[in-house]
Amino acid sequence: MAKADFSERHERVVETAAERVLQIGLAAPAAPDPIVATLMRLRRVPRAETIAELLDALGLERLEGTATEVVYGGKLWPKIYAAVDLRGERLSGDRSRAVTETRVAADDDRSRQLFRLYWLAVRPFSGLIRRRWLAEIARRAAAG
Repeated sequence: MAKADFSERHERVVETAAERVLQIGLAAPAAPDPIVATLMRLRRVPRAETIAELLDALGLERLEGTATEVVYGGKLWPKIYAAVDLRGERLSGDRSRAVTETRVAADDDRSRQLFRLYWLAVRPFSGLIRRRWLAEIARRAAAG
């Protein structure tokens, strides 16, 4: 995706190596708590056990991947494309930053305007889901 019209990034410091952040993140529950489960049901998000399965169920394909980062992307709606990034960034020792970033681009002004309305409604809840994912990653990292 050359240029994102909409983007959102969330991060959290975790006590584990960057490579482990990605492993934990992809295997973490897509709905780690009742709040996330409810938000996903309301948005009619496909059911999935893990974050990796959810990204697949949304029709996004794995575009890139390293030991510390994975990018899924694809067409969400006609003329609307999205990329979702999950990564671990090394800090010091066994401390890392767990990051999730979502980028969305539209092919034309009309699609961009329509998505902007949708984004205004769902962005706070989407952000809450991402922050809860990161909290779950941190919890699992601390548990070993």
